Amino acid sequence: FSMLTVALFWIFANNVFNPRQAKRLFGLLNLGGVVGATLGGTFAMLFAHALLAENLLLCAAAAMILAIAIFWLAARRSPPLPAANRAKDFADFSALGRLAFRNQHLLSLTALIAITTIVGKLVEFQFFGIAKITYTNKEDLTAFLGGFLGLYLNAVTFPVQFFLTGTVLRTLGVGGALRLSPAAVAAGAVGVLAFPSIWTASFLRMVEAGFRYTLNKTS
Repeated sequence: FSMLTVALFWIFANNVFNPRQAKRLFGLLNLGGVVGATLGGTFAMLFAHALLAENLLLCAAAAMILAIAIFWLAARRSPPLPAANRAKDFADFSALGRLAFRNQHLLSLTALIAITTIVGKLVEFQFFGIAKITYTNKEDLTAFLGGFLGLYLNAVTFPVQFFLTGTVLRTLGVGGALRLSPAAVAAGAVGVLAFPSIWTASFLRMVEAGFRYTLNKTS
């Protein structure tokens, strides 16, 4: 679900903005995710004990309904897509698959996204496992995760996205920006192997998610 919503948003954004506009605006658009995660995580941290962990799901559902309404309004108000930019209709899925497998650029992008997703889930699983061992009470765990994933993580990613992402892309290009994330994650993974604790696991998660939400997504 989370991957589909993100993918649909960026497909929509790619259809609305041309490459020149995208270079200027995509960094700012990505800030919306950072701000939303900060607000949601802070809400969970503050109200986990008062509302109980399960009831926070109802709050998330209400926020998603609001987001769908805003997205619908944006789609209605967006300019019509030029005919030259519209995706071609395919008679069947196999035709689309054959096109993708013949395109080296699409294959490279698919491999990059797949590897990034797998690494991200492994880091997430490791972080959640260590956090669950550290915080045995359910509400304490929810409050810690809400604070870390919402407030503290985005306290780092927000200035990186706002002040550094554009500069890194202009200086190193897309390829150079994408190389920074695996180097940082590798360094964090060595730290967890050498000193396994909630602090090193939190650092690794912050590095992996921070680069993924800023440099990787914008690139």
